[in-house]
Amino acid sequence: MAMQKAIPLSSVVGRNLRFFREQRRQTQTDAARHLLVGGLRWSRDQVSTLETGNRESITFEELYAIAFAYGVPIAQLFAGDDDQVVKINDRVFATLKTVRESFSRQPTRLMTRQEEEEDWKRWEELAAKYAAARDEADKAVAGKLGYPVEWVISAAHDLWGHSLTEERDARLGDTSGIPARTLQAKRGAMTRKLTAEIAAYIKRENFPSEYVVYERRGPTGDVIERRVLGKGTAEEQKLADSPAWTCAGPYERGS
Repeated sequence: MAMQKAIPLSSVVGRNLRFFREQRRQTQTDAARHLLVGGLRWSRDQVSTLETGNRESITFEELYAIAFAYGVPIAQLFAGDDDQVVKINDRVFATLKTVRESFSRQPTRLMTRQEEEEDWKRWEELAAKYAAARDEADKAVAGKLGYPVEWVISAAHDLWGHSLTEERDARLGDTSGIPARTLQAKRGAMTRKLTAEIAAYIKRENFPSEYVVYERRGPTGDVIERRVLGKGTAEEQKLADSPAWTCAGPYERGS
């Protein structure tokens, strides 16, 4: 079977926008107003240009906003013949089926700038609480073993599904009637036992011997998350490919 002539992806989107619009018995002017729900400030002419296939390209932000406004998964903006070839750009072409498979869920509500700032603030508060909590036990264990704290946290969650402190308290059980000095001794003994289990796990799982530090920064430029990863691991490569993370250099054991 001969390959179909490629058409711009925007032409397919325009055709489906017209379908959604007519389903709602909207004029192009009505559609322009309706798209404000998704944050698009389009005129009737802009709707017409897309629907008639006279637009070369369309941005992801516009796709997301159209899908949100009409309450459909982004994939439905690419409805059509599975084998229809569409032009993504001058070098990339794909069938509509392939494009649809890349998008499967209906978009959630878009956040305003104020909501984004509030979301960052909540994240920074959580990050600060997490850092403070891990300093109490995890960091002490990491320092004793000579491993980065991230590996101690990872090992604890792999072994028990929660932190070392939570596992310690769970194994000790009800301590309400135990004198303070005795309780302190019991906690110390249990922590040493759990530390040995973590050390054995890290050795058994062959955690990498070389580490690199990655940092993620917030809107103000402050570091909001720091991770130490094994050099050359799949997880390290994932962060290396992410624009949200920056490699801060090698990590030395015990530092």
